[in-house]
Amino acid sequence: MKTKLKIFVSKAPLYFLKWELPYFEKEFKLVDEPGEDTVSLAFGPDVLEECASSPALKRAAFLFPFYNYNPYHDLSYREKVLALIENFYDAVFVNPGPINQALSTCGKLFSHPFSVDVDKIRKMKRVRKTVGSLIHVSADSPQKDWERSQKVMQLTGLPYEIFPPRRQPDQKVTFKERVLWRYNKYIVKALKPAEALRKTLGYADHLTTIKKYVEYDGFVHIAAKKPDKLHLDGKYTAALLEAGVTGAIIFWHDTFGLGNDFETIFALSKEPQTAAREILEIKDRIVAEKHSARTSEEISERCHPQKIVRFRRRVIESIL
Repeated sequence: MKTKLKIFVSKAPLYFLKWELPYFEKEFKLVDEPGEDTVSLAFGPDVLEECASSPALKRAAFLFPFYNYNPYHDLSYREKVLALIENFYDAVFVNPGPINQALSTCGKLFSHPFSVDVDKIRKMKRVRKTVGSLIHVSADSPQKDWERSQKVMQLTGLPYEIFPPRRQPDQKVTFKERVLWRYNKYIVKALKPAEALRKTLGYADHLTTIKKYVEYDGFVHIAAKKPDKLHLDGKYTAALLEAGVTGAIIFWHDTFGLGNDFETIFALSKEPQTAAREILEIKDRIVAEKHSARTSEEISERCHPQKIVRFRRRVIESIL
């Protein structure tokens, strides 16, 4: 008999939950209301308190980097989260990375890879036969350090792109952009919230982003650690993993010094000139076609939502 599960989630993390929902429905009996016979899952740090105050048989949470919820740099928030977990939660899921490190004193943590929409992305997979072009994809947020990735790509001499394009300081938001943003925020989101979330200023819609990965051979994310109480990135970004699923050759810097979990992801130096030289050396050393296929296979297998949700189900069953 399936375990009854109530998922607490706010509007923004719906984007990340949507491709996991079919697997949650296979592994659990999803219900709309919490209860004494139901396991409650807080999907995101912003619903931790709401979930904690609701009736539950057991409580679990999935915590990930989220704006204004940063236990890695904000020590007072870290203490608050640890107290909530100790008093109200039975299991907490995290990805390998800074959240796991920040909460490492807690004995209720269970780590699993980040999940991406593998089935959708693999339909657009392209095996790269060379490393002749590079791309960096990220939101224009303080923690992204996209300028470093741009410098690295420039120094390689290869064609490259920063996507979405960065807005210049003197470039005003147009009236058309404001209308489209409001349309997506107030109209589309009311009908299809998961589809509207990326269509705000500073983002491109997901299908456009996937197509952009496929245009280029390599993906570059070289970021230094940038302490900020509001902003935090994961060990690997969603864009990096998604690009890898399409078959892109991945060039990455170990920002938090936590080690590389993937055999097919190339870990590079932080210093731009060194990183650029490393990309060119790797470009000439590898058989791109074989490495591209292996990258897609490794990340698809490790980050498939079916595997992640099944792992969570087994942990939850173990605490009942």
